[in-house]
Amino acid sequence: MDQCIIDAVGGNEEALKNLYDHYSLDMFKFAMSIVKRYDLAEDVVQDVFVNLMVYGRNCKVKRPKSWLFTIVRNQALKVLKDEHYDRNVSLEEQPVTSEENGVEDYINNSLENIEAIKCLDETELQIITLCVYSGCTQREAGMILGLPYMKVRAKYNYAMKKLRKFYIDRGDSCD
Repeated sequence: MDQCIIDAVGGNEEALKNLYDHYSLDMFKFAMSIVKRYDLAEDVVQDVFVNLMVYGRNCKVKRPKSWLFTIVRNQALKVLKDEHYDRNVSLEEQPVTSEENGVEDYINNSLENIEAIKCLDETELQIITLCVYSGCTQREAGMILGLPYMKVRAKYNYAMKKLRKFYIDRGDSCD
């Protein structure tokens, strides 16, 4: 898929379509872990693809996947700086969409999972989203988030421990 990213940045429309098909859901989940609002996460992903089409040819890409998710992170952080953004909207208020693979969507959007991720701080949530949903390595997650590998590794392990405890205790406790 790295070559697909490079080709898409180079202006190949078929590669851009493949990039969207392969990464848009992962990009959305990562954006959602930052902005915490469904509509804003959708906007972030759309803006990233528009920017790729408009400015992509001027970019030199060394680590395609890390580069792509860094763009998502930067766009999401830009949205957070917007003065009209309200961070107090809870995750429960976000719509749950049903698609062809309804079982997967149900699992990914279930209230239990939303409660579980509340156990994580923002950095832990972003690391878990990148590593679990997007398939990034911990090193790639560190590059995307601007964190040292050892810190990402420690936060990932701690977050997984918190999530395990949450599910073992059936939602009674996070710590």
